[in-house]
Amino acid sequence: MFLKLSAALTTHAYKSILRRKAMPDNSFPLFPFSKIRDGQRQLMDAVQRTVENRKCLLANAPTGIGKTAGVLAPALQYALQNNLTIIFLTPRHSQHKIVIDTLREIQKKSEAKIRVSDIIGKRWLCNLQAAEDMQQGDFEAHCTAMKKDNACEYSNNTWQKTGGMTPDARKILARLQDEILHVEEAKRLCKNLCPADIISESSRDANVIIADYFHIFHPAVREVFLRKSGKTPEECILVIDEAHNVPSRARGLLSAQLSGFQLERAVSEADEFGNKMLAEDLEYVSGFLSKLAKEKFENARNISEIFIKKGEVADVLEKVGGREAFLDSLQEAAEKVREKRKKSFLGGVASFFSGWNGPDMGFARILRKSLERKGEFNITYDCLDPSIATKEILEACHSVILMSGTLQPIEMYEELFGLAPARTEKLVLTSPFPPENRLCLVLKDVTTKFTKRDDEGLLKISGNLVKIINRARGNIGVFFPSYFLRDSVFGLIERSIVKPALLERPNMSKDEKQELYKKFVKAAGNFKGAALLGVIGGNFNEGVDFPGKIMNTVVIVGLPLEKPDLLTEALISYYDFKFNRGWDYGYSYPAITKAVQTAGRVIRSETDRGIIVFMDERYLWQNYKKVLPPDMNLKTTKDVGADIDEFFLRKH
Repeated sequence: MFLKLSAALTTHAYKSILRRKAMPDNSFPLFPFSKIRDGQRQLMDAVQRTVENRKCLLANAPTGIGKTAGVLAPALQYALQNNLTIIFLTPRHSQHKIVIDTLREIQKKSEAKIRVSDIIGKRWLCNLQAAEDMQQGDFEAHCTAMKKDNACEYSNNTWQKTGGMTPDARKILARLQDEILHVEEAKRLCKNLCPADIISESSRDANVIIADYFHIFHPAVREVFLRKSGKTPEECILVIDEAHNVPSRARGLLSAQLSGFQLERAVSEADEFGNKMLAEDLEYVSGFLSKLAKEKFENARNISEIFIKKGEVADVLEKVGGREAFLDSLQEAAEKVREKRKKSFLGGVASFFSGWNGPDMGFARILRKSLERKGEFNITYDCLDPSIATKEILEACHSVILMSGTLQPIEMYEELFGLAPARTEKLVLTSPFPPENRLCLVLKDVTTKFTKRDDEGLLKISGNLVKIINRARGNIGVFFPSYFLRDSVFGLIERSIVKPALLERPNMSKDEKQELYKKFVKAAGNFKGAALLGVIGGNFNEGVDFPGKIMNTVVIVGLPLEKPDLLTEALISYYDFKFNRGWDYGYSYPAITKAVQTAGRVIRSETDRGIIVFMDERYLWQNYKKVLPPDMNLKTTKDVGADIDEFFLRKH
């Protein structure tokens, strides 16, 4: 009752302020800056129409438009006047900061208080040192068990036995409600308390909740998230940043996998914890699936993956006491393991088999054999249709804003998200930056196409790269479709380039990425600069900014098409069936999106100048070129070195 009254009073106060600040030219009183940028006014007007008419907005807004402020100012104005909550989703923890900073600016310029709750996954908030090393399922089960047994000191310090919060917890909660704090700042305040519980409690009367994709697009997580925040979808304006990431993320949330290695470890785990009967059942399941894999691949030596049917795997569970009894045994055993360890392989096996009997439509079941380890297999249940995760919640929310700088072609995303055309407005904005500040080159005699990836092709790539790296001023980023191709080319250019090379590696830790980034930034102070050689979609592709002169040139080597495996084949087939656009939606368009996202690293402000080089003739092909941003004026280069010299020597 107190929270509802508090929210009502806040809304009343804001209505009063907005009436006093309202301008006759329909300006936005919560806009935090003195000047509205080119394109930003169009975005703000579109957001205002969207929230007022309870619709969805797909906004392709390139870097420099000022998306965050442009969306928050009109959306928050409407939310405060109508007692609604904004849920602002980002794909990465690091992207929460810009939302927090913008809200602080809004509060500074306005005359009332905005209540903000910044939330990430419980595992990353937990003060237990072991939490970050656990798998999500293991952590959730461990957390629940610890609280149930009153064994978590942080939870005990947060909640009284009578159910209410302790005085210390209430003091921190009041601070979170009074200040706009980044989640890391909030966590530091909760030294001896449970940060997840206190931040979750602060969301109940928040005007804005900043969260991650999985909080809304994972059905089970969403149910808990909305219940704890006291919200219903109808009371929420949903804002989704970097929305081009959502289709693959949504599919990933509904997919699962199981390997022979996991089963072996689960057998050992059951045996070690004294559950001999379960260990025998798991050995039977493992043997059955190993035999299935052997039979499937026996007469297909050149094939490493094959589609399988639900029953081919599900039937084995009937041989070990039935599916429900087997799952119950696995989950009970996993709970005992988690009392002693961070991770339970038994829990992972239980999770996989719990979902295996799910729907066939919109999913693919694939059996793969390992090329490194004889007898090793992997089974996946892959979601093909992101709308299974997105459609229901997007329809239920009061209004939805999906935005990105690479939301092209915009009609594809409308279909992939399952949006109703009658409820959806589409907005495509062009870059606000001076076109003369960016040179976009295409090398038409070079390609990484597999049929031409021979010694001659690699030498062409290498020769051109040496020219580009040595002629470019300052720092340069070179991004490849794969680490294998990067390493092959680097071996050919290593002794010929004048800049020091910094190589991104797969699976880098947070500290390793930070150290490499610092070296690259430091090199920007030298005229010679450095060359960062990475992978498209890797550690430095998105969510990392290279402002000013930190990266003056970016090279995209090849076209980052997905490996033509069975999953890609299944995606193409499904999108052909559903949209009659299988090749486009499942293969070629996502590759162009990745390339454009990578290219966008070089120009981040109206004063930045830089060169983008697409090193593949296929960017000139019409079926790819038509997906590029309309303001990306490609120039076919005959002498890449001369074009680079001319650009950097040009006065500006």
